Amino acid sequence: MRLYYTKLGMNKHPLLKIDDLTVSYGKHTALRNISLSISLGPITGIVGPNGAGKSTFLKTLCQLTPIFGGSMTLGGKPLSSFKHLMAYVPQKKEMNLDFPILVEEVVAQGALSKKRWYQRLNKSDYAKALELLDQLDLKNIAKKGIGELSGGQQQRVFLARALMQEAKILFLDEPFQGLDVVSEEKLILELKKLAASGLAIFIVHHDLRSWKKYFEQLIILKTELVAAGPFHEVFTATHLQQAYGINIKDF
Repeated sequence: MRLYYTKLGMNKHPLLKIDDLTVSYGKHTALRNISLSISLGPITGIVGPNGAGKSTFLKTLCQLTPIFGGSMTLGGKPLSSFKHLMAYVPQKKEMNLDFPILVEEVVAQGALSKKRWYQRLNKSDYAKALELLDQLDLKNIAKKGIGELSGGQQQRVFLARALMQEAKILFLDEPFQGLDVVSEEKLILELKKLAASGLAIFIVHHDLRSWKKYFEQLIILKTELVAAGPFHEVFTATHLQQAYGINIKDF
């Protein structure tokens, strides 16, 4: 990722700039007048109360939801021009985990994003899929069905599929939901390794108690923007009161 941005003449951590972003579903406004500037570098948490528009914001960033108004740029270029470098991991409830498909097949499918509609997966794709599974300590379950796995294993498999897309910007929607403590720790350690290697990562997350441990930056939403920036600037009593109606000492 660093090389890529260097070739474009951009900074090591280019600036994601959003101006007056509004997203609506029919008469319902999910996001209203969002404007922010934030570095594309560390792991960024997208947080806020239920119904705040977190998932909508994530999908909007990775070009899965059309915007009603406003603009989004990265390093001064339209964010849409970086779509080929993005990968999205949805919430588990949006996945069909009962479909009879092997783990190695799930991961290999990530290569389809780089192929033309008539091109199929080949031996090289499956070999790379196994390499990624090995990297995430999952090679021993390559021949298992995705539905046979634990929640933590499933999330890491879908992370491997995102990496198979050769993505440089990862978007994960509630990846820790339903995981036990050990599985959650394994997943966040893998994500931190990826961030250290140069990937930019955005995570929708709801547990306030783990924000400080997981995120270097925060974007707090409540349909409108509450705050965005480095953790120590955003995680304040004023912002938590505004977003959640709670005192910072209450948790």
